[in-house]
This record gives sequence, C-alpha cells and structure tokens, in this order.
Amino acid sequence: MVQLLHYPLSSAQPCAAVASPWPSGPLAEGRTWHAAQAQEGWGAGRCTVAEQGAARAWPWCEVGVAVAGELVLGFQGRELSLNAGDAFVIPCGAAVQWQARGGFEYAFMAVMAPPEPARAPFKLDLSASLEPCSPPPADVLLGPAPEAWSLPLYEAGALRVGLWQCEAYARRQMRPAYTELMYLLEGGVQLTPEQGAPAHVEAGEVVVAPAGLANAWVSERAVRKVYCIWG
Repeated sequence: MVQLLHYPLSSAQPCAAVASPWPSGPLAEGRTWHAAQAQEGWGAGRCTVAEQGAARAWPWCEVGVAVAGELVLGFQGRELSLNAGDAFVIPCGAAVQWQARGGFEYAFMAVMAPPEPARAPFKLDLSASLEPCSPPPADVLLGPAPEAWSLPLYEAGALRVGLWQCEAYARRQMRPAYTELMYLLEGGVQLTPEQGAPAHVEAGEVVVAPAGLANAWVSERAVRKVYCIWG
C-alpha cells in the first residue's frame, strides 16, 4: 500500500525511492519518485534540476512546489521564472525549455491529465482572495463546524488545483477516493494514517495523501493550503 508522503523542511529525502511509473520523461537524471500508482495515473516525488534542456511535449501534467534555487521555463517565446516557495503547473503536452540557476529543487505530483499543448506553464497566485465554501462534512467532524474558503485555479480532466483555507478543526479518520498533494501556506496540521506515525505538517511543507489511505486531521490553528486533487 502507498503510504502518506511528507516532505518536512528538515529533510530532502523523507522516504525510499520507488520505480518510475512511466518509461521515460523529462528531467529523468534528477527526478526521484517516492510514490507512484501507474494504473491510477499519478506519481509524486522530488526533482533536482542542474542544467538546461527541452521537452517537445511534456508527457504528463506536473504540479510543483519550488524548494530551492531558480528555474526559468520557456514556452513559445515567453519565460516564467520560478523561485523557492512558488507553486506552478506544467500542462501535459506543452513544449517547454528550461534553465536552472543555482541548482533548482522542487517537490511534485505528476498526473496523466488530458494534453493541453497550447497552454503555457504558470505560477499559482498564492495570495488570491478566496470565497466562502462548505466545511468538511458534519458526520466526520469531532467538534463544531469551522468556516472555510476556497478558490479553484486550474482543472484538467480529473485534476483539480486551487487554494483552500479553514479554521481550526478536528475530524475522524476518513478514506478519500482521490489522491491529494497539499502545500501548506499558513498554519499546521497533524495527519494520522490508519497505520504508521502521524505527520506533523507545517507551513512551507508538502504532503501527499494517496487515495484509499484513511487519515485523521487535527489543526489547532487556521490552515491555508494549495490543493492538488487527482481522481
């Protein structure tokens, strides 16, 4: 079974590598997969970019969180500069050139979303204003319903990417039908899987919760996060 994948700020390699879910892809020399379910169409891990190169068609849609260094992506004569703390999307099918400056590192989730060859890579607006949304379902909450806000930023097939913010709350273990990469922007949360140690996730860190892995949530302060949901 795929386990909860947590990237704490204190560790670049939180768990053992696994085999690549797909036979080839860009940045293969610096890419380490830490979780992958090829039949479900997703994989996640960490990537180091120390050179320049190009891909005629990005083979999957990739959502990344920059950890260190700088990377410049080129697309149809335009450039996108990425630095530590940025969250970004490279659409499937995009023809992309890249050049690293200072050794670029990022955490990622790759999914087999529909091709969008005409769409450029882009950064997520992490400070965007959010709209009120429904809180977690009442039947899983262990206390009063919190207030919550969200903003969708990108969709492609079964992939949904956006921002979500919620007051402190606790919920019992639930088994999600989707895989989610979370990038915490504010606050902190303890995620406790049905097997294994709890993950204490703080602002600036990334965690991946695979579909089918039951986990409980406890946050003692408001949380704001990027969500990347597949399925």
